[in-house]
Amino acid sequence: MTVVVATRDRPVLLTRCLDAVSASVAPGDSVIVVDSASTSTEVAVVARAFEALLLRSPRPGVCLARNIGWRAATSELVLFTDDDCRPAASWVSAMALAMTDHPDAVFVTGKVLADDGATGRARIGLSLLVDDQPRVLRSPADASRAGHGANMAWRRTVLEELGGFDERFGPGAPGRGAEDHDLLWRALRAGAKGRYEPAAVVVHEQWRSRRRQLETYFGYGVGSGTLAVKQWRSAGPARDGQRLSDAARALLWEQGLRQVLRNAADGYQMGALAEAVKLAGAVRGVWGARHDVVVDGHVVSAPLRPTDAGA
Repeated sequence: MTVVVATRDRPVLLTRCLDAVSASVAPGDSVIVVDSASTSTEVAVVARAFEALLLRSPRPGVCLARNIGWRAATSELVLFTDDDCRPAASWVSAMALAMTDHPDAVFVTGKVLADDGATGRARIGLSLLVDDQPRVLRSPADASRAGHGANMAWRRTVLEELGGFDERFGPGAPGRGAEDHDLLWRALRAGAKGRYEPAAVVVHEQWRSRRRQLETYFGYGVGSGTLAVKQWRSAGPARDGQRLSDAARALLWEQGLRQVLRNAADGYQMGALAEAVKLAGAVRGVWGARHDVVVDGHVVSAPLRPTDAGA
């Protein structure tokens, strides 16, 4: 097994992440840390202290960093987590068991829990997946609910077939988010099967201030809007006005305004604000992707300008 961790300028978080990863890997497993163009050498010092293979990305971008990481892996199974996450001691073994017990699964996703930090009605729990029910993931499953990039395992051969992560998406790129949902969507669309395994657990530290949480939610929205345009363009010549109308309804109403109204009705003001910010981000993402061109499952036309490079 190979564990890939992308990081940028977060040495304290990376230390806690690698400490947990070290307790989870077995002899013979590998850990690859990809420095996503950090502005100092601090994360490199941390990676070397844990005897991880350290690679450096020429520019910020979590997708570029992850692509560098998995392409350097020599094992067939590659696991991904984020530098602000702490995998459980049983994480690697749970992923390996899921892949062994379900040989037709080309990827496995797992549970993402919040730490004991500040969460609740005054804040937002970011990037969590708490479902306790294991399940098979196949088309037409909703890729946005299939898993999270902080807790994924993939067969390397499938990553090669898919061309890896689309570098238009994710922190550090114009898409700002949805890099995991894009990869999952492309795999499911190609007929692949996956597995959601709640026994594979990582803890996501809720370290962001409320302002940073809202900024992150805006990025999630940008990613969702960018991905919606990509999905529509990938539909081919058969796409029509009705399909576009359905996509717009799902993005703006079901995933957007409806969530805002639901949280407001429940008195969850911070949640309503977060969903409104995400909706604004989705509109921005659609606008920014209006000239995108999709070739072989990847956006090829958009210039990659660094934005928020935090994972």
